[in-house]
Formats: sequence, C-alpha cells, structure tokens
Amino acid sequence: MAGRCILREKTSGKTAAEMDGEGEVSTVLIIGASNNPGRYSNMAMGRLTDAGYRVIPVNPFSEIETEEPTVHSLSRVSEKIDTVAVYVRAELLAQDIEHLVRIAPSQVIFNPGTESRELSHRLAEAGIITRNACVLVLLSTGEFDLKGKTDE
Repeated sequence: MAGRCILREKTSGKTAAEMDGEGEVSTVLIIGASNNPGRYSNMAMGRLTDAGYRVIPVNPFSEIETEEPTVHSLSRVSEKIDTVAVYVRAELLAQDIEHLVRIAPSQVIFNPGTESRELSHRLAEAGIITRNACVLVLLSTGEFDLKGKTDE
C-alpha cells in the first residue's frame, strides 16, 4: 500500500499547547493542502486543528477553507513554523526547497509518496530534522511532536 496512511489508535487527547511544554501552540504548514475531504492533506488539516495546532495551508492554485489564510507561495511565509507536512511530489517541492530552508522549521515530514533523499539531505544540511512518515499515523500514535527523530 505505498503512498497510503493507515490509521491506528487515537492520541492521548492532549492539545498541541499541552504537548508543546511552553504553552505556545505549534504552527504546522501543510504543503499541498486541499479542500477535498478525501485527500490525506485535508484529513491531516482537520486532525491537526482538532488537536489544537495552528494550521496554515499552502496551495498555489486554490483558496483552502480553514481558519488561516491560504499561502500561495513558500516565498511569502515570514512567521515561525514548527513543522512542515509535505503532500506534494518531490519534483514540485524541489523548486521551492531554498524557501523551505529559509523558513527553517524544526521538522519536515514527508508523507508517503513524497519522500526524497536529495531534499532530505538539503534540509539536513540546514539543520532541519526530516521524517518519512504519515502525519495521520504520527498523530494517532502520539509521535507527531517528537523532536530529534530522523528517518534518513
């Protein structure tokens, strides 16, 4: 089942603010956000929002229906981002990799089907943690916020 997320049990029910430890809500950028409820990026946006995360959708072509305004280009991101979740093919992200390096999130999660050794290597060179994992599974198992993990 390459390219698919398989859900397991639910998280502990803690909010992102409780998990952060500092009382600040973590901000997650979703590259490849979609309004289609059948898309994993849409499911992740809902689950992250429900868990208390601040979710910012990135989509160059569409306005995404969320609490936060849609970002149409990574070059427009100027605020602190804790996690980036990737839902686009590596060749699409490659053209914006230096913008992602500039944003300097704590971690970038490559969801199934988006993995790239080259992009992961470039991010690691910049000190950014990369993970090849499914956001939905990480949320379900309580592993989404683990810092220092890498799948290289």
